[in-house]
Amino acid sequence: MQRSLLALFWSMVVLSLVAAAGLLLDPRTITGAPAFEKPLKFAVSIAVYALSFGWVLRSLEGRDRLRRRLGDLTAAVLGLEVLLIFVQAARGVGSHFNVRTLLDGAIFQAMGIAILLLWLAQITVAVLLLRQRFTDPALAWALRFGMILAVLAGAVGFFMAARLGHTVGAAEGGAGMPLTNWSAGHGDLRTAHFLGLHALQLLPLLGWLASALGLDAVRRARLAVAAGLSYLALFLLVLLQALRGLPLTALPPAAALALGLWGALTVALLARALASPVSALEAA
Repeated sequence: MQRSLLALFWSMVVLSLVAAAGLLLDPRTITGAPAFEKPLKFAVSIAVYALSFGWVLRSLEGRDRLRRRLGDLTAAVLGLEVLLIFVQAARGVGSHFNVRTLLDGAIFQAMGIAILLLWLAQITVAVLLLRQRFTDPALAWALRFGMILAVLAGAVGFFMAARLGHTVGAAEGGAGMPLTNWSAGHGDLRTAHFLGLHALQLLPLLGWLASALGLDAVRRARLAVAAGLSYLALFLLVLLQALRGLPLTALPPAAALALGLWGALTVALLARALASPVSALEAA
């Protein structure tokens, strides 16, 4: 793994411990949540992302200079974002969507520029993955879908920034769900954002499990495509639920039907991927 991404990972581990201490020692709250809850979540999430993205870059063939630059850029902008989140938490004010003062606005704008650069890096990697030929098709499709979903999650992030909030149908800072603090009574765009970002870990993990179970290359590739399509559909359903101003815990009949259809189609796709005979064309 690139040194910059490895350094980002270990710095996030250290900052996670600092944020955990802040949760225990600092009684302040920001928009109804403990002041150091967001720094802790971001530090942990970015530590995982640093390892995942480093692995993705290693899967790209050639383009050593470009890969190095993409890794260095990613490490720099994510490190900057977490640093600014910690600064705002220490000040006792919100980091995202906070433009109350010139300083707060400048910090939020700096974070926006950093994430724009990250998003462009993600798009670049997604295009490279789509163009590259892999010896393992299952790995190829797991990485491609994972990176495409990360790009879509980034687009949701920009939408949240444009509207200066993630809650749909109410003001920021209402009652939240345990652990995630996603809105318990209204739509929350962070649900789809989270789901899309972590496809980069979950889809390759599924491919690894398929390989550990001894599935042949063709069935593993089918499984990767089926899982990627299912994950994409779930991302869109969760995003639509949030845009309608509804929390995950309140499914109207139409949403419940859509979720049921998604589950049934997912089972059918996975069963077909595993049970269908391997054709001569697929085996070639």
